[in-house]
Amino acid sequence: MAGNSELYYALVALFGAVLILSALNAYFFASRNLCLLKRWTRCFFFSLAIALILDSLLPERHFEALLVGGFLLFFLGESLFYWIQLSVFNAAGLPLFAKYEPAENAWLSAKKYVLLKRSIEKLGFKKCAAYKSEIEGIETFATCFENAEKTVGLSVAFVPYTRKMYLTEFGYYSVLADGSRICTDSSSLPFGLEYPPNWRVERHPCVSSPSKLLKIHMSRLKAREEEAAVRLPDTPNINAELGEVEMTCRKCGLTNPPTSSGGGILTPKGKYRLWKDMILVNFLPFFAR
Repeated sequence: MAGNSELYYALVALFGAVLILSALNAYFFASRNLCLLKRWTRCFFFSLAIALILDSLLPERHFEALLVGGFLLFFLGESLFYWIQLSVFNAAGLPLFAKYEPAENAWLSAKKYVLLKRSIEKLGFKKCAAYKSEIEGIETFATCFENAEKTVGLSVAFVPYTRKMYLTEFGYYSVLADGSRICTDSSSLPFGLEYPPNWRVERHPCVSSPSKLLKIHMSRLKAREEEAAVRLPDTPNINAELGEVEMTCRKCGLTNPPTSSGGGILTPKGKYRLWKDMILVNFLPFFAR
């Protein structure tokens, strides 16, 4: 198959697809489905490119074996890149959990986000709080909503993806009479650490619709209808919730205390778990639960 020109046409087509998906991704403000499609297209492009290079060096080998080798080499390089990213972040001494300050408005003004807010309001949710955080000049925005009965809360966060694009992360939460916190989120961000023992968290990174995620959350509540959801606080304390997660991670040996000298915020165990979740969420998000 070494002289098959169709393979080179396929390589050019894949390269063009990567460029087109990159442009579409910028136009649609970092759509999670387009991000996933772009990653896999890039994977196929580099796998084929590596296989063609290996074929010119090892013409006696079966091309299918070289293609598998190219695929494995790509994932080795990609996972190594994620590990380097984590190592740089860990060495920078930046906080793993941002501290939020109350804000009058934390909603982006682009038309896409205006329509998103209207769709949330049509579901019967009203804004109850807004927050902003800043780390090294990079801002993250979060807005909290609640339903009319004040038994289901919704948090929507805009997390920087590039200098001009934001990822939209949202999740529903309810508190049961026994103190359990039911969380159903669509976050496409890697986590891989540990939640507090009374939190029941389900992740659905492939769900990009607030209405679909709400149906999943309500079905979880219905499955535990013997334990009714209690009224939520009038103003959610997002910093206290993140502090609870941070304390749990520290107790589980996944993060170091802020006063720890050297080693970074993540322990080797925490760094490994976060690294694995980065690979899972970026390439197989439907398995990230």
